[in-house]
Amino acid sequence: MSLFFSFSRLTLAKLLSYGKQLLFIVESEEIDGINTCTQYLNVKESDRNIQASYKAIRKSRLTDEVKAANKKRGTLIRQLVLMVKGFEHSLVPTEKSAALLIGGAIKQFGKDLPNQPLADESTNVNALLNEVAKRDYTASIELLRLAPVLEGLRLAQQEFESLYYQRKVKQTITVKTPSASKLRAEYEQNIRNMVAFAEANVTISKDAKWDNVCSMIKNLNDTFDAQLRARKVSENEDTSKPANRVPSMVSEG
Repeated sequence: MSLFFSFSRLTLAKLLSYGKQLLFIVESEEIDGINTCTQYLNVKESDRNIQASYKAIRKSRLTDEVKAANKKRGTLIRQLVLMVKGFEHSLVPTEKSAALLIGGAIKQFGKDLPNQPLADESTNVNALLNEVAKRDYTASIELLRLAPVLEGLRLAQQEFESLYYQRKVKQTITVKTPSASKLRAEYEQNIRNMVAFAEANVTISKDAKWDNVCSMIKNLNDTFDAQLRARKVSENEDTSKPANRVPSMVSEG
């Protein structure tokens, strides 16, 4: 499979979200030697460097959009937990077994997810989604018909992270500077190197863990592609609509 993705199409907020999810994917497989892998360490370093650029800015009040996105993912998490718990008491052995398997993943990453601090919640939601994306859970998810709520949670999580990082970006980077451009370019290149390394290992080592990593990266690319297409359609629709409003004399900033 080809895992090529054009990162130049992503806003910085989206790129940050992509990079963090890539790290979660690689870490989720617990591959031997990954903690000394140059490609992996470079992505982590780039991620730290970009995050460090935000430290000079004090934490501000979350926007209404961020709060709404956080509430949406919290609702979906609770829905997932309730659905799984319901099947844990099923009289059908296969349903009960499937529910216990998925319930174990939920407990592993925090059954009280919606009440965790935002950073911890994001970390654990990403870890949970990456865990249940493994092939071991596919049959159980299909049996319990959990795919729609998991897909909804995945999209809600990406929406939250995009809005959250977008706010940080607007607070810290008001103009394009050489240093910001350099940080982004290094981040993109390190992500590409990590993806290429994963692809190479599927061929070289024949390791199923690397195969899983590549499959999840493909899913990640497909999700971001879909979001870009949806945004383009939305922008085209907006530009095609007549502007039926009276010009304001007040600057909108």
